[in-house]
Amino acid sequence: LRNFTGILTIVSELGIMAIGVAFLMIAGEFDLSVSSVYALSGFLFVTLANSFNSPLAFIITLTVAAFIGFCNE
Repeated sequence: LRNFTGILTIVSELGIMAIGVAFLMIAGEFDLSVSSVYALSGFLFVTLANSFNSPLAFIITLTVAAFIGFCNE
């Protein structure tokens, strides 16, 4: 049961990301950088959370991810 719960946790995160990519594909955009930004955001948040408090690290991470998305247009 614990293993099944762990698998569902990981799959739910990937499912949320896949829904976003599906919307991009429906709109006619094909963006391969989603997984790279997803991985970078997780790494950046953990790195910043060790130095700053979590809300500030979260805001900085969202800002960097949004900036990358803006530059990707």
